[in-house]
Amino acid sequence: MLHNDPPNNTSPLSPSSTGSHAELPSSPPPLVDVQLFQRITIGNFAQVWRGSLTGSQGTVISVVAKMYSQRYFEAMNKETRAYRLLSRHQLDDLAPVHYGTFTMPDESWGAVILSDVGDAYHCYSWGEAGMSAQELRTIWEYVNALHSIGLHHHDVEPRNTAKDRNGTLRILDFERSSVDDSCPCGELEGLGQLFDSLMEWR
Repeated sequence: MLHNDPPNNTSPLSPSSTGSHAELPSSPPPLVDVQLFQRITIGNFAQVWRGSLTGSQGTVISVVAKMYSQRYFEAMNKETRAYRLLSRHQLDDLAPVHYGTFTMPDESWGAVILSDVGDAYHCYSWGEAGMSAQELRTIWEYVNALHSIGLHHHDVEPRNTAKDRNGTLRILDFERSSVDDSCPCGELEGLGQLFDSLMEWR
């Protein structure tokens, strides 16, 4: 069962101090306030909320907060690890920007704060998504880039892909991801074959 709805003002969020969650940051970025105002969905691991983040200079930006109850901290850590790996390899454009991962002081729940990159596709099949050949190429290139740094998503579906108002695509939800430098590329090959069945895209 997921945790009850978080309060609208999440400023009490703080990094875990127990050291039991090694993927969590040792200190938070200079955030002033995170306000959550709209629950987007309840997923398998987290509640997803839309809100705003006010930075230390007073700048306000739109964000998405993924709220995890304690039982799903392993998924939260996988998500955090993936975003850190993308940032380390300067592949931030493939996914939302990661602003921080925090837990409440009692570790009853935690949150991953991400940039708002638009709505995910509300479908489970690539045929239903209605993407163009160029968009399919973009997704395939993104997954290829993930594999090049040893990051395997394991759940690349339209529902884990978002398009912003400028038409930019990004991959979401790395909660099932794994890191492995050896790449048999079954995920990539399977995706390519699926796209082949839809249209000429290569």
